Amino acid sequence: MAEKQFGGLGVSSLFALNRALLFKWIWRFLNHQTGLWQSIIKAIHGPYGSLDAPIPRRSGGSVWVMIRKSIDALKSKGIDLMQFCNKVIGNGSSTSFWYDRWNGDVCFKVRFHRLFNLELQKDISVAHKLQLSDSSSSFRRRPRGGLEESQWNEMSQVIDNVVLSPINDRWRWTLNSNGFFSVSSVRKEIDKRVVAMSSSPTRWSTILPIKVNVFIWRMFLDKLPTRSNLSARGVDVPCVLCPVCDSEVESRNHLFFGCSLVSELHRLIGRWWNIHIPEFTDLFSWESWFKDLRLTSLHKLVLEATFFSLWWHVWKFRNDSVFEMVKPKKCMLFDNTITQTLLWMNHRSRKVRVNWAAWLKDPLDAISNM
Repeated sequence: MAEKQFGGLGVSSLFALNRALLFKWIWRFLNHQTGLWQSIIKAIHGPYGSLDAPIPRRSGGSVWVMIRKSIDALKSKGIDLMQFCNKVIGNGSSTSFWYDRWNGDVCFKVRFHRLFNLELQKDISVAHKLQLSDSSSSFRRRPRGGLEESQWNEMSQVIDNVVLSPINDRWRWTLNSNGFFSVSSVRKEIDKRVVAMSSSPTRWSTILPIKVNVFIWRMFLDKLPTRSNLSARGVDVPCVLCPVCDSEVESRNHLFFGCSLVSELHRLIGRWWNIHIPEFTDLFSWESWFKDLRLTSLHKLVLEATFFSLWWHVWKFRNDSVFEMVKPKKCMLFDNTITQTLLWMNHRSRKVRVNWAAWLKDPLDAISNM
């Protein structure tokens, strides 16, 4: 699920979390080459765990192969996590000259493949290679003309510009500014590529319960099971009219903005807050009005929570009207809204502590005098 700034709830998908935890083993393999399990992997799959080599079709049920397959499956979807692993050269002793990506985005084995075919010491380190008086002395023959000579000239130019230092080589994770690997950074990167994003951030009220915020999130996305939505999904709905007013098709915009009952509740909120609340036709008209409203940030925070609470109670009233044997009372909707909103604010928010009598009389004044 996307982050809140991209229209989600900020809850990671299990798919992204699972792949991030799997990739953590690859990061550990790269950074700690002396462990027993790393030695076993090297013995079975080669000195570098075949991270750059294709997985054989008949690879058995190895756990390491399963991890490789999961990461390669991500790469086939355009999510190459290995590109965020960069080798930072120090003394060059623990960096493979041909297999590690220590200069550029691809390893020298791929970048200079014709020279790699000439190499006799394919596991040679950067330090050992640079110590040779002639870099071609470890080749089975000198590079000849054409592509070999072109690659040789390019590689020689790269080698001439490399300066080693006395510190150890290390891997750097480029998704974090500090260079250290974290599961959360992988999870966010996968979610960013896989999960659908929205240009509008999620509206989240800090003074309301999570269940109300999740309801509002679904309402803003028009994902509530209104009768029009159920009918559009192929559900057999006996009647698509609004169960509250029984005059129009029950859609998101009608139930929370166009219904006569909700319009009356909006007017009551306007008189209570002493502000002008116009007639709304849809969610966009409410958002546009609320954005241009000239109130302090704290007043707008509480007013927004009041609207969210009202729509929550309208949805409960709608469900009780459809599913309960005893019909709910319309006259209690407004009272329940202002009472529950105050309780939520006083018990959940550190910013807002409002007196009950002042809240009933004038919420604007009550918030200003906190």
